[in-house]
Amino acid sequence: AAAVDAVSREQRIASLCKQAGFQCDPFLHEFGLQINPKMYEMIGRVLTPPRILFGENNRKTDPIVMPKDGVWSMDDQRLYLPASCHSYSMIAMVNPREQNHLQAFCQALTQKANQVGMEFPNWPDLVKYGRTKEDVVILFNEIATEYKQTGTSCDLVIVVLPNKNADLYMTVKECSDMIHGIMSQCILMKNIMRPSPATCCNMILKMNMKLGGINSRIVADSITQKYLIDVPTIVIGIDVTHPTQHEERQNIPSVAAIVANLDLYPQSYGANIKIQRKCRESVVYLLDAVRERLVSFYKTTHQKPIRIIVYRDGVSEGQFSELYGNKSFLSY
Repeated sequence: AAAVDAVSREQRIASLCKQAGFQCDPFLHEFGLQINPKMYEMIGRVLTPPRILFGENNRKTDPIVMPKDGVWSMDDQRLYLPASCHSYSMIAMVNPREQNHLQAFCQALTQKANQVGMEFPNWPDLVKYGRTKEDVVILFNEIATEYKQTGTSCDLVIVVLPNKNADLYMTVKECSDMIHGIMSQCILMKNIMRPSPATCCNMILKMNMKLGGINSRIVADSITQKYLIDVPTIVIGIDVTHPTQHEERQNIPSVAAIVANLDLYPQSYGANIKIQRKCRESVVYLLDAVRERLVSFYKTTHQKPIRIIVYRDGVSEGQFSELYGNKSFLSY
């Protein structure tokens, strides 16, 4: 949904135009220009919302949900393909005195997970407390070491953050994704204090996808069936993120991301992240990344894609010729 609804946005634009006084502007009059105070009207269309399929359940609830105004309810629904979390740990960047709140949240999270069909432990194996981003590194190392010593594995680390802190968050993701290869899920302490069913459900949807599950599927209409389902199809998304002016002075590179589905029904996705020279829009290592995505698709489906659909973001008109002339596969 938009941050500002259409009616409020229209009223704001009309008010700004009125304040600008275009009708009395001597410069516009000198050039013989007039601005119509009314917005341009054109014919639009509203797309029919796709139906969403959840998992089968023993209740009388219909697993197919029709969204209304862009939202839908998961009440009495189960995940389409629930993942299993056999063990998890928690890093709490808060005062240890908050243990009671953490325990209440874990109980609420487990209860909601069971309701939607996800296997989830009642309590984390390890709970560790810290304050700084240096503590995050130490605590992740401790968790990885303790699991290794017991010969078990950690499926997930839940990290409780005191507030929105970019440095802490970045350190958590670096430790979990890049160093130890353990999935992580962050949550703010203010949401721990009041663990509503909606908060727990939102957490579970994120964790289920990270652990390899599928939350829901789109019920295919005739067009989706024809262009995505009938033949093996791989959908590839490509984008390049560039450093800001401040980051550019620190010689921070650009990051290229290549994402593609792993299954025949485009629902599970894998990604490749490549570092390249800053402010370069073309993807330097595209061939290797696309090859990895194609191999992953084949390993999962045991089929080669018949159709390849590419979505390329972030290309301005001035860059079309550059990317079109690049000989790298799918560089445009």
